[in-house]
Amino acid sequence: MEQHQPDIILIDLDSPDRDVLDSLTIINTHNPKPVVMFSREGDPDFISRAVESGVTAYQLDSISPVKVKPVIDLAMAQFKAFQSL
Repeated sequence: MEQHQPDIILIDLDSPDRDVLDSLTIINTHNPKPVVMFSREGDPDFISRAVESGVTAYQLDSISPVKVKPVIDLAMAQFKAFQSL
């Protein structure tokens, strides 16, 4: 992350686990970036933990090319608004 300095982090996992969330927490602490997670995991507790770990936008369902750009735009706008607080 430090070397590449991405503008946004995109994650596409069928079933993300706690290790992914732990890694995002570390990233969010040291080098916050907007994070979009695409997943089929619909458990409300998991989604809450994902948001607490730094996920800016969570897309439940399969990825559709039509949906990707609006979700990225939303995540970047939400991240920018949160950072300005």
